[in-house]
Amino acid sequence: MNKVARTVLSLAIAIAVVGLLLWWAGIRPDAVTEALGRLDAKVYAFTFAVHLATLGCRVGRFTCLLDDSKPKPFARLLEIVMVHNLFAFVLPAKVGDASLPLFLKRYQDRRVAEGAMVLAVSRLLDLACVVGTISITCLVVGTAVNASHAWMTQLGLVLVPLTIVFAWLCFQGERLVGIVQWFTRMVRLDRTKLGEKAMGFAVQLREAFASLERRQLLGAALWTLPLWFLVFLFWATLARALGLDVLSPAEAFFGSGLSILAAQLPINGFASFGSLDLAWAFGFKAMGATEAAAVSSGIATHLVSVFNVVLLGLIGQALLGRRRD
Repeated sequence: MNKVARTVLSLAIAIAVVGLLLWWAGIRPDAVTEALGRLDAKVYAFTFAVHLATLGCRVGRFTCLLDDSKPKPFARLLEIVMVHNLFAFVLPAKVGDASLPLFLKRYQDRRVAEGAMVLAVSRLLDLACVVGTISITCLVVGTAVNASHAWMTQLGLVLVPLTIVFAWLCFQGERLVGIVQWFTRMVRLDRTKLGEKAMGFAVQLREAFASLERRQLLGAALWTLPLWFLVFLFWATLARALGLDVLSPAEAFFGSGLSILAAQLPINGFASFGSLDLAWAFGFKAMGATEAAAVSSGIATHLVSVFNVVLLGLIGQALLGRRRD
């Protein structure tokens, strides 16, 4: 199946899932329009500023992870982040994530292996922080917000060791690549042309991980904490502004947290439509929202996010093209 066919199939599945959600909630598409109509200009301006702040945090993290052998201009890295976000968010199954090493090579003259290392560490830090935030939110909601959500305390406790595992893996990049190399040799894939190329790249990737200092990892982790607080704040603020204002901030953090987690996994379709909206509806229904409010607010919030990502991504691409020229 070629790329066009995969994209069309992904788009069709996303439309089908959204359609099923609307049917399940018993609402028409114009309910999403009504939800968008509730968005106050000041609230949108605030969430847009929060969105911009998340980009700054991503640049700060990249600055920590990239080696100091070459300049790391903030403006250029910001443009790369804006375009990479567009690719990662819009293309299905997170395949757009792979554009980061290519952008860093083209516009920063960085080795592809270094870019791949930066991407791998960033994603592990993301998973640790997202799962950790959901864990904390579960503990807060389960113990302090709503007694009917006592089950969330157990869920929060279960997520604690998972958070620790993801955080630990951030420091095990060289070892993880070594395991992949060992497995490749064991099944004799290294004797094929593709396997030989993969093994050659694995050597470079392992060197990139080996050159990463602990202070760089810690610096990247410090940037990741405010980054994901801001991401949760963005989604939770829009949720409360678009019809879920009866929920507490902690409940809004949990409801949006499931959709944020879904967006991090390679299971999403075109622009994350379908998987993100399904996770949102499930999360907020668990918090006591009606089906109609959960679905309409989720799709409306998703559309606002897509607008921001596409707008900033196109601006970033224009700026990168101008600098290239």
